[in-house]
Amino acid sequence: MKPGGVSGTKRVGENLNLPLWMLMDPVTMVMKRLGKFGMENSPVRVERVAKAVVNAALSDDEARFSSGGYVEISNEELLTNPKYDF
Repeated sequence: MKPGGVSGTKRVGENLNLPLWMLMDPVTMVMKRLGKFGMENSPVRVERVAKAVVNAALSDDEARFSSGGYVEISNEELLTNPKYDF
């Protein structure tokens, strides 16, 4: 998995949370409109990445596995597939 960037809330120290999603979510909306290039380079919410990783790890769909024994998930799929919604 190679997301374009990961968006979410970053915890810095014990008492500070940086809401990176506030900047990156609008960037994602703009980049989606740029077609294939934008979809492959847009930031993805950390929740979508986590859900995709868990689904891939638990998957028994052999058709999705490449010859190297892993599941390939494109950035575009992370952004558009409803099974990664949270």
